Order: sequence, then structure tokens, then C-alpha cells
Amino acid sequence: MNLFTKSVITFAMTLGLIGCGSGSSSCCGGDDPKLSEKIKETGKVATIPEDHNGTIVYVDRNVTVVEYRDRNITIIEYKDKNVTVEIIKVRPVAVIDGFVGGAILTEKTLTVDADSSDDLDGNVTSYLWVLDDANISTEKNPTITLPETEGVHTLCLIVKDNDNLDSLKTCKTFTIPHKNQNPTAVITPPSKSIKTLCPTTFSATNSLANDGDLTKYEWMIDDNETFSGATQELSFKSVGEHKVCLSVTDSNGLTDRQCTNITVQKHVAPTLMMVMKDEQNQVITQDMNLTRGARYDFSCAGSVDDCGNDIAQTCKWNAHSYKIVDGEKVDYKKDCISHNGAPKEGSESFVKLCGAKSDEFTYVEITLDATDMFKNKTSQVYVYGVNP
Repeated sequence: MNLFTKSVITFAMTLGLIGCGSGSSSCCGGDDPKLSEKIKETGKVATIPEDHNGTIVYVDRNVTVVEYRDRNITIIEYKDKNVTVEIIKVRPVAVIDGFVGGAILTEKTLTVDADSSDDLDGNVTSYLWVLDDANISTEKNPTITLPETEGVHTLCLIVKDNDNLDSLKTCKTFTIPHKNQNPTAVITPPSKSIKTLCPTTFSATNSLANDGDLTKYEWMIDDNETFSGATQELSFKSVGEHKVCLSVTDSNGLTDRQCTNITVQKHVAPTLMMVMKDEQNQVITQDMNLTRGARYDFSCAGSVDDCGNDIAQTCKWNAHSYKIVDGEKVDYKKDCISHNGAPKEGSESFVKLCGAKSDEFTYVEITLDATDMFKNKTSQVYVYGVNP
């Protein structure tokens, strides 16, 4: 028996060959069975109608070879020349190629094919691909976009044949592995306004490491100067828009970068504040009169520069007493006020009034000059009345 004969017999057995020998009254004797067609000669082809539904049956004394092609039955060899055949439609078979079931897939897309799908009694006419219960394609060999969700996913294929029969669903699983996510760089700028030359702290502590830990922080100003650290004190020499960028790296070696524009304003002179207190430590305001013969201490510690610093001030004090004569200031000649006419440098100083008569001086004038760390200067005059 040649290879063709063997394959034909195997096919016939797969489809369900029904035969009967002598003495079988149910299929060989009596009335003709309700089957399609009787074949009297070797090699004759029995054509099965398109709308026919039944079971493949071969009724004979000893059929040895049957060939089945599409919807035709051909009897190749038999001994008893009395053969009747009938056929049932056969489902197609869906076959998925393109990856091995259970594979770990790391790419974003996957090309699969259904080339090996087949139909024993006809041909495959349509294809339906289903990914995780969602229909995704009707192409024969589609390129599908893989899910981003990590874990096991299922890809299935259903084919339809020319008899409008669906195959059973064929499925393969694959795994999307865990993917490390990039960190998120977050720049936290200072809430106060930024001025030239004012040291300003920028923070990266609100940055996030979605996987792992943040291991590196790198800053860049105007695509030029670079700095490192979770917090960075930066200063700008010129007014206008400046670009500040932050790059963070996590323990997986993944990075993220964020940039922001910072508006820098011109630096101005310091803002002065003098606090004066009497010998009982009571604060003296300018609407209050001083007392002759008393001592008053004052400080410039409340003064701030344009950067908000209250410790980088250089203060100089000058004080003198006077009265108004014909609309003009007339200084008191006697040495009644400490350091009169000689400015004193320091964050703190004092005046000691003498007990002169009321017609000799009626006002005390204190001048405060301050210079900040940027050499910007400002002055403030404080005038106090003197009790009679």
C-alpha cells in the first residue's frame, strides 16, 4: 500500500467510516438505505449537495480505499461493487502561530498568523482574534498591540469555513512581565519672589520613585551651570527669565527630567526697622515723647535685605537734639546725646538725654544707615518729641 493510500484510509477513519459485511440486514439487505448515491464503478466520484447534512457512510462488502476531496467522495478500491456514501460537514481547525504558548513577551506589538488553520472538507474563509475576551482583529495574520498590564493574558482564534461552520476556540497564553516605571522629577521653587544675587533654595524632595529609591538629583540653570543634591541653593546674577531643570535617577537606573522658568527681579535696597526701648524695656514708638535725662536703647535687628536676610546688615547710627527757630532746625550745642555728631556702627546703640531746659531742645533725631551684603544702602530718619 503506497503513502497516498495510507493517508486516504486514515482520513476516512477519522471522519467516521461505517461499513457492513455480508449478513448485515440493517445496511446491506432489504430496502436501500436512505443515503446519497450508489457507486457502481471504481473511481467514480460521488458529489454531495451543498445543503446536505448527514453522516459519512460507506456501505460495502470490503471497501479498502476512499479518497475525500472537498465535497467529493471517490472510491478508489473495493471488492464488492455496491457502495453507498453520505457525508456530514466537518468543522475547521484553528491554529495559532507566531509565539510559543506561555511565552514572556517584552515588546509592544506581536505579529501572529493563522496560516496553519485548515478545513478538511473545504477551506477557511474568515478569522476572529480575541484578546482577553475582547475581539481585536479579523485579519489572517494581524500585528496586535500587546497589553501594558503585567501578568498572564490569553489570545484566542476562531476560524469559519465555507460551510459557515466555526472552529472550536484555540487559545494560547503569554505573560507581560513587570516593567519598572520611571521616577517623577518635581521642582519645588521658593514661595518668595526671586531677586538677583539672592540665594534661593530649590527642593527636589517632592520627587517620586515609582519603583525603587531615588539615588541622584542633578540641577541645571540655563543649560549651563550644574549642581547636585536633593535641595540646592541657587542664585541668579541677571534679571529676566531663567530656566531651571531637575533630573532624578532611581535605583533601577531610570531617569526623569522636569524644567521650569523662573522670573528674576532686580535687587533693591534693604528695608529698615528700628526698635527703641526705654530703661523699663518698653517699646517707644514715634508717636511717643522721650523724657529728659533718660536712656533709650535701640536696635536694627528687625531690618531685612531684599533677600529676606536679617543678619547681614551693617548699621550706622547718628543722633542729635534740636529745636525749631523761625522754621529752622537749631542743634543743641552741649554734649547732651551720646555719640552726637559721630556715627556709631553696630546692630545696637543708645542715646542718653541730658536734663536741659525745654527751650534748649525739643526734638531728638536718630538716623539709621544700613548696607546689606550686596552693598545696597538705605537710610531712615526717626524723629521723637521730648517732654518739657
